[in-house]
Amino acid sequence: MPILYEVDRIRDGRSFATRRVVAIQHGRAIFTMSVSFHIQESSQEYHLSMPQVDGPEDLVDWTDYLATIQDEIPEDMAHWFSRPRPIETRPLKVHHPSKPVFEDPPINQLWFRAAAPVPDDQALQQALLTYAVDMWLLDCSTMAHGYQFSDPDMQMASLDHSMWFLRPFRADEWLLLDAECITTAGARGMNRANIYTVDGRLVATANQEGLMRRQDG
Repeated sequence: MPILYEVDRIRDGRSFATRRVVAIQHGRAIFTMSVSFHIQESSQEYHLSMPQVDGPEDLVDWTDYLATIQDEIPEDMAHWFSRPRPIETRPLKVHHPSKPVFEDPPINQLWFRAAAPVPDDQALQQALLTYAVDMWLLDCSTMAHGYQFSDPDMQMASLDHSMWFLRPFRADEWLLLDAECITTAGARGMNRANIYTVDGRLVATANQEGLMRRQDG
């Protein structure tokens, strides 16, 4: 259905600009976003070091792994795991999508990139990165308790999602997601992540809060 976007011009400064966006469908707000823009500036630089992990060339692609276990995936989930994927994924630890997963500490690390070349437009690169990161952050919260989003007793949804773009990057080149769960409480999970290039540059960070409610209480 058509979506109407209302954009409020909150501030226009000499180096920063702020906008507020509301997406409206059927007369109701379905999405809100606050955006801060900043001109490029030169300055001294520092960032957290990338964790020492295997490179993407040494890992199994998630789609290839799914092909080896397709007979073990429940029928009601098979269509989701067999559909074409716009993002290539190579996790440091491969988890079966329909079996309990417990990680202590609850950390999710994986390499990812767009499955096809992307035009040289940094705004588009950032949009693709936001889309991709949204798929894996909430998994950290479930890992703390030994279950997955595919658990039929779980109700899960993203509640809010924040991104900070720190340096230019390409979404069609390998990026490392280093994500962890901060806390779970009140049927919600809070997670954060750093995103690095293959050569170790920190290019973005993300926070996400999500609903993770068990139907059995």
